[in-house]
Amino acid sequence: MNWKRPLALSTAALTLGTALAACGNPTAAAPDPTPTPAAEVQSLSTTGSTVKAPKYVFLFIGDGMSYPQIQSTSDFLGALNDADYRQAQPSLDDNGGAILDGPEYLNFMNFEAAGSAVTYDSNSFAPDSASTATSISTGYKTYSGSINVDETGTISYETIAEQLHAQKGYSVGVITSVNLNHATPAAFYAHQASRNDYYDIGLELIDSGFEYFADRRRPAQAHRRRGRSGRSVRPGGKGGLSCGQDPG
Repeated sequence: MNWKRPLALSTAALTLGTALAACGNPTAAAPDPTPTPAAEVQSLSTTGSTVKAPKYVFLFIGDGMSYPQIQSTSDFLGALNDADYRQAQPSLDDNGGAILDGPEYLNFMNFEAAGSAVTYDSNSFAPDSASTATSISTGYKTYSGSINVDETGTISYETIAEQLHAQKGYSVGVITSVNLNHATPAAFYAHQASRNDYYDIGLELIDSGFEYFADRRRPAQAHRRRGRSGRSVRPGGKGGLSCGQDPG
């Protein structure tokens, strides 16, 4: 495969904030001290009249994945699919005419847009899944080990999943390759000062009202045990979030 353009890779699939906005036609107002070029105004105006809200939104999180993991996977796949790989040697004399085709690019490496983010939290330059997932789901930084609360542990942050569920009527599902009450998946529905409060995180899962949960074992609709107040609790990550409007 030929790669003809530079590519910036990112571990973040989406840039999340506290609100989502669509571009619209510019309205008359006081002159902007830094005017936008006419070509850009025209582009935004044209786009704003045709853009539709997405019916489904998928957020994939490769927990701990960064540039080295992406590139090594791409190189590995390229080696597997290249008949010349085992013949190619770092010498002019031993190659026997072998020429490598190069890496096998992952599908998300072909996306039209990509971004990059600096990873740190309120008390560490090597943060954990709890604080970094909090940044993805709410746009706020906090201490390592905390999920969707501030540094004092007393203020809770509303997640993008909760906003879409409550304000837009989206159905929300959380799917993960580990337990549902681990830090990464919990960051889309739970609010705890400690990621180790698994029981309370499980209770928040139930109270979230989200439509679907599934982890590495089985969907959350099955194999439940009873928790306090008669509520059913699944013990429980790395995961994915999906949001969608009800079909119609």
